[in-house]
Amino acid sequence: MTTDIKLNTETWDYDLTSNGLELFEKNPNVVAQRIRIAYQLKQGELFTDVIEGVPLTEFSATKDGGSFADAFMIDYTSKIEGVVEV
Repeated sequence: MTTDIKLNTETWDYDLTSNGLELFEKNPNVVAQRIRIAYQLKQGELFTDVIEGVPLTEFSATKDGGSFADAFMIDYTSKIEGVVEV
């Protein structure tokens, strides 16, 4: 079973309000948190892999940014661990 450390949904940092770290026990919550984190990561922001993330500048730089963005987000989302179908 896949687990992740539960993050505070407002700060997206470790949630220590319950006197320690909690793990998600239900897979949909784990996948939802992973998707949220992936969407918030902008391309170039992760110093260990500058290609990882959402390329926001390319969305606006392309002539047909909407369809490029749609295609990118579908592909990007399908690669997130735990996502079964987009």
